[in-house]
Amino acid sequence: MSRFCVRCGREESDKVKLIGYLCVDCFLREKDIASMPKRISLEVCPSCGSIKLGDTWYSSEDFGNDLRIPISYIVSGRLRPGSDLVTDVRISNINIVKTNERIYAEIEVEGFYKDIKLAKTYLTEILILRRLCPLCTAAKTGSFEA
Repeated sequence: MSRFCVRCGREESDKVKLIGYLCVDCFLREKDIASMPKRISLEVCPSCGSIKLGDTWYSSEDFGNDLRIPISYIVSGRLRPGSDLVTDVRISNINIVKTNERIYAEIEVEGFYKDIKLAKTYLTEILILRRLCPLCTAAKTGSFEA
């Protein structure tokens, strides 16, 4: 007796793999392969453009002025499988989407169920928090020593 997807009815075959009782397409529609934050905050110095990651400020030039690198750093630290069935979850690509008032990251995530490769794209809002870095704070307050 052949197995089939309980959602769409597709029969299991060499081309149609099942994860539990769902085909891969239905599994990806119904389940998350990763727990992804809906929004993340990125502290940026409005004066010099430095970005704070953890407790350290980095020059934006360290990232080639590319927001994808610090976003990847922040999200990778929080990335966890969204299901007990999924393993080896990682970010495969990030695209930045800017609207009139907001910035989003389209984060493509890959993971595995046994030997089946899974991929899903998540949309995460990026909140830019403007805060002076220690060097710019010192320069503006006159407490900077040479």
